[in-house]
Amino acid sequence: MEYCHFSIGAWFALVACEQATIVVPKNETLVLPGIGSYIQIALDTANFGAVINAVIALVICVLLVNVFIFQPLIKGTAHYKYGTSTDSQLPQQSQVYDLMVMAKVPLLVKRLHRHIRYWWLYGAPKQWQKLGFSRIIRILKKYTVYWRIAWWLVIAVGLYRLGVLLIKYLDWINLSVLFKWTFLTTSRVLIAVLLSALIFIPLAVWVASNARRLKLIQPVGQVLGSIPADIYIPIVALMITLTGTTQHWWVIPLIMTGTQWYFFFNIIAGYLAIPSDIKDVVNIFHLSGWRWWTHFLIPSLFPSFITAIINAAGAAWNADIAAELISWGTHQYAVTGLGAYIAQNINNKPAEATGVLIICVIVGLCVVLIWQPLYRFAERRFHY
Repeated sequence: MEYCHFSIGAWFALVACEQATIVVPKNETLVLPGIGSYIQIALDTANFGAVINAVIALVICVLLVNVFIFQPLIKGTAHYKYGTSTDSQLPQQSQVYDLMVMAKVPLLVKRLHRHIRYWWLYGAPKQWQKLGFSRIIRILKKYTVYWRIAWWLVIAVGLYRLGVLLIKYLDWINLSVLFKWTFLTTSRVLIAVLLSALIFIPLAVWVASNARRLKLIQPVGQVLGSIPADIYIPIVALMITLTGTTQHWWVIPLIMTGTQWYFFFNIIAGYLAIPSDIKDVVNIFHLSGWRWWTHFLIPSLFPSFITAIINAAGAAWNADIAAELISWGTHQYAVTGLGAYIAQNINNKPAEATGVLIICVIVGLCVVLIWQPLYRFAERRFHY
């Protein structure tokens, strides 16, 4: 189950990754052929039909990857699971895996792997011994302290030089205004993460509590979660045009497209990891309603919830940059915030770097002051 949100994150970043603006050696925009760049060109030309074609192509790619890679991997991992896990009760089906088991090529690969493993574990050390590598390692080991000191000196000098160059390179003109914009963007990110948690945690529990329901809904969630937020821009632009509204209602839903699926799949994985004997005890004591959530489910899913919120918060910042400034042809719809500032200064690299650095500082502070303590608390207090 853990593969889902990593795969989703990869597909979600297509549009941003297949186009890149570089400064060195010359200022130009590199466009890689692919679905992501195709989507961006369709948005720039306001071609709704091309957007639909891109969605169809993306869905086909996701399904093919799921059928030929992830489903065989899931079925293969069933051999390495504990019997007390409820996930082991779910039927694992993969025709590709069954064909690979019956084919001769995997046997040949297995034999080749056995020979390579034997040579690496037994043959290679003998050759190293003959070449005198062990003697060289013993000599180098005597100077471990000096190598460590030299290593940290190189890092310190490099960080100092990098800091000096960064201070000279960044744009400090709008720094006072950026603090206000940062507060607005942080508020939107927080609201989007909280709404995603409130909606998709109960939904994930409902889906994971039934094997047949999980089997039907999980692939649909994987496909929907793989669609980049840019795909929803034509719908948002159409709604803004039809309603003539000046409200910035579209920002939160667009940010949620990058966060909600992390809650969905992490909570499903956490629910399936709950030992079956714990669930049997809950059924024996007839826990239900609010007591079922507070005495059983929330403590059981707390580590998964912390993992989900860490991933979702990081994805929310990425989605916010795309959400605060959307373009549909020649029309642009923007809100005041750090994400819009970064998107509007894509050709002004010092200003763009300043906005990105502020995001990095905020995320770093959240990791050190909030997420790491919560993760350690969850790891220490809530585990089986």
